Order: sequence, then structure tokens, then C-alpha cells
Amino acid sequence: MVVVVLLLLGIIYQTQRIIKLAGVALGAVEQIEANTKPIWMINRTNVTASNIGAGFEELDQLLAQKAAPDNTQTEKAS
Repeated sequence: MVVVVLLLLGIIYQTQRIIKLAGVALGAVEQIEANTKPIWMINRTNVTASNIGAGFEELDQLLAQKAAPDNTQTEKAS
């Protein structure tokens, strides 16, 4: 009977220790998340900037086409 009580007390002690260590680990995980969130936001910003840049390149090409002299009308007139 004494052995059972000692084992239960040991289990209770270890359980409390595990809960305490889990709390410490959770704090570390939350700090890691807070520290890495800006990195993920930079990645998202880079993707958005790339999309905007691609849009500007397409717009530049369209404007260049509009500004270029139309050779098809000159050929038709000849």
C-alpha cells in the first residue's frame, strides 16, 4: 500500500513538472512566432511588389505599342 502511495505521489510530482515545463515551452514558441512573423510579412510584401512590378511592365509594353508608329496603315496606303 505504501508503494502505491509513493508511486502516485511520484506521478503527481512528475505531472506538475511536465505542466510547468510545457508552460515554459509555450512561452518560447510564442516568442519564436512573434520573431518570425515579420519575416513572413516581408515575403508577402515581396510577392505583392513582384505582382505590381509585373503589372507595370505589362502597362509599359502596352503604352510602347500605342506610342509606336503604326506600320500597317503606311503599308496599306502604299
